[in-house]
Amino acid sequence: MSWHEWGKRVDKYIKYIDRLFSPDLVIVGGGVSRKWEKYSQAFSKTPDVVPAVLENQAGIVGAAVTAAADIHNP
Repeated sequence: MSWHEWGKRVDKYIKYIDRLFSPDLVIVGGGVSRKWEKYSQAFSKTPDVVPAVLENQAGIVGAAVTAAADIHNP
């Protein structure tokens, strides 16, 4: 499957999420965020979809921040 085809499939999923939750923004994280330019053209304009700034590290950093917050606020 090409990146463009993959992007179209993800776009269908994002449209479903949009109907359920109406988010203003969807952030794509993980390893695929590094390949943003290969599939981002397949996305619709609503909602806004952007790659995670921390790319593949976003989940790890988010988990660490959450764990640190739990330690300080039991």
